[in-house]
Amino acid sequence: MKTQFIIHKGELSFEDNCIEINDKKSKRTKSFTILSSIFPVLYGILIIIKYFKTNDPFDLWPGLILVTLGIPGLIIQTKMTFINKINFLEIDRVIIKSNFSNSLIADFMISNGKKRRVILDFADLGRFEKFSLDDFVKNLSDKNIKTEIK
Repeated sequence: MKTQFIIHKGELSFEDNCIEINDKKSKRTKSFTILSSIFPVLYGILIIIKYFKTNDPFDLWPGLILVTLGIPGLIIQTKMTFINKINFLEIDRVIIKSNFSNSLIADFMISNGKKRRVILDFADLGRFEKFSLDDFVKNLSDKNIKTEIK
């Protein structure tokens, strides 16, 4: 039995033993997000090195800020995954919430400590939440997957 849900920029399918996510995210996306987290850290390190040459405090503080904010961002990005098929046995729980841009997202927390984020509805258009959210949660609970709605 295969159940499909239309999500923002794709579809999400419940198959016999896995969830297939087709949201057009590729491995190139993961590389881009990690690189976009590495560059501020590297730039901050370069500014700090420049501080040791010039002793100008204006070179120290921006560098420290970039490094201290960039490292947690890099750690968060390395915990994300972009796999398209997730076995039901690998999913610990699913957290459904709205983010700061009023997009409805589902975070599939996988047993290896990684997270697969899926945008269910963009900019609070209400289509997924109004028409499909209850069926989506029911399908998850039928597969014995814990679901949290925040």
